[in-house]
Amino acid sequence: MYLLYALENKLNRKPPLKEKFNQFMNEYLSLGHMKAISIDREKESPICYIPCHMIQNDNSSTSKGRVVFNASAKTSNGKSLNDILLIGPKLQTDIFSHLVNFRPFSAAFSADIDKMYRQILIADDDRKYQRIVWRSTPTDPLISYEIQTNQVSLVSAETRVAPIKQLTIPRLELCGALLLAELITVVEKALSFTIKERYLWTDSTIVLSWMNKSPNGILRVGCRLSKHPTLPYDQNFPTVIPKGHHLAPLIIRHFHQLSLHVGPELVLSLIRQRFWIPDGRTTVRREIKRCIVCCRLNSKLSNPKMGDLPSSRKTKSHPFERVGVDFAGPSVTKCQHLRKATQFKSYLCLFICTATREVHIELVSSMSKEAFLAALRRFTARRGHPTDILSDNGSNFIGSDNHLTQLFKLVQEPSVQNFLPVRTIIWKSIPPYVPNFGGVWESSIKLAKRHLFKTCQGHLLKFEELSTLLCQIEACINSRPRSRWTRDVLQYLQARRKWYQHCPPLDVGDLVLIQTDNMPPLSWPLARILEIIAGTDGIPRVALLRTPSGPAKRAISRLIALPVPTCSFPEDGDSPERQQMEQ
Repeated sequence: MYLLYALENKLNRKPPLKEKFNQFMNEYLSLGHMKAISIDREKESPICYIPCHMIQNDNSSTSKGRVVFNASAKTSNGKSLNDILLIGPKLQTDIFSHLVNFRPFSAAFSADIDKMYRQILIADDDRKYQRIVWRSTPTDPLISYEIQTNQVSLVSAETRVAPIKQLTIPRLELCGALLLAELITVVEKALSFTIKERYLWTDSTIVLSWMNKSPNGILRVGCRLSKHPTLPYDQNFPTVIPKGHHLAPLIIRHFHQLSLHVGPELVLSLIRQRFWIPDGRTTVRREIKRCIVCCRLNSKLSNPKMGDLPSSRKTKSHPFERVGVDFAGPSVTKCQHLRKATQFKSYLCLFICTATREVHIELVSSMSKEAFLAALRRFTARRGHPTDILSDNGSNFIGSDNHLTQLFKLVQEPSVQNFLPVRTIIWKSIPPYVPNFGGVWESSIKLAKRHLFKTCQGHLLKFEELSTLLCQIEACINSRPRSRWTRDVLQYLQARRKWYQHCPPLDVGDLVLIQTDNMPPLSWPLARILEIIAGTDGIPRVALLRTPSGPAKRAISRLIALPVPTCSFPEDGDSPERQQMEQ
């Protein structure tokens, strides 16, 4: 009703337009194209009322205005008649086919059917969905009408509208060629006779080049060797494979494995004998980097950014308050001066203060827990009780000397563990296979061994002589001036001499290789990252791994990520692997 009142207000402001509207509606009524309904039928359900309005076109030469029934207007339930109508297939023949078949005749008659589309009546049951409300003047009562005819609107376009998304001129011309191909198919179906030859014309050479295909429909490319008489056809005209197509990596992998994992240049040369991949060199290199075999052999380790010095290295404290301990050796010694005296192995146990860099060297006769505890007691008796002891992980020594792996087992002995809490000593160990984490004592071990080798010169010493020599080496190392350390060394350590860039990040779930000493790269074990452990500066340097032999901790500098999809794990801080590692 709101639209009806708005239409009446519009027509009252324009009397000529109102007169034309009333003439149209009276003509509809007089021709029987609509009929008034009785009062008892107004309450039928379901029904649909269609609003109507007048469209004025002053530039038209035939009709200045026409009445339009708006079936797209929303009703009280929010839906329109067009929304609920089911669009079915066309039952009548296309008018284009009629016009094409009309032309072959030598003579033809044409006539115009007055109000042709309004001559088609609709079923009685469907007329209740085409009701309108109309009155000649605002003072007349409202009357409901049912439209008896089919409301059809035909719009014909002579040209094709350009799409909203901007395309290049050659692309638009290609769309025109496609439209021409579709049109010729429609014409062939409409004609009653068969066309033997077809000629489609276009003035764009670019479109002609795009449509130039091989006889079997494969898109090929012509190159500078296209007229070479001795080359095969596939090499003269290689098949074009888009670089983003899923077939491109399969072809690259096939030729890469067929050529025994050679480099990208030879693989690209083999591919181009049959196929042409745009931007082939970059695509081949990217795919070869994903080869697991090549990744195992050619990958390089990357160290995380060098961390800041710990507080124990740059804070003044009492000597040997925080120490690091490491073993070196073995050295062969003898019991007495006799020529055939018994020979045995002895080891060098070095304690170093992390603050002052002073060292304390003890000679032990074995790697037993008794010998180590005796060396630790001698150290604490002469230097005082340290608060923290930092050492290597026992697995660091695997591959160099299997005897030194007993150090890690030695620290885990109950007698050693009972000795530490009584003296308020906290024992910490660095991750396995990363000696650079213990560089403060590794450099002192190197210096002590250098003095030992230069002094002994291969001579066999007794245990007492070697112990005396180690005390002299300790005194020589500790004779370094302290003033220079406090004045220059800290400033020297301020700069990062290496590892000043971040390495590629690793994520939880990544599949990695664990670098293992004395093993070829193809035999390095695989592992899955369970957790990334970051340092105090937020940079990850250690990872918790799931290996075939159980959980393990490794430094990120010993891991190589493989180009495979990441596996997701639930974020569970109490996972069995973590509990086992903590134990």
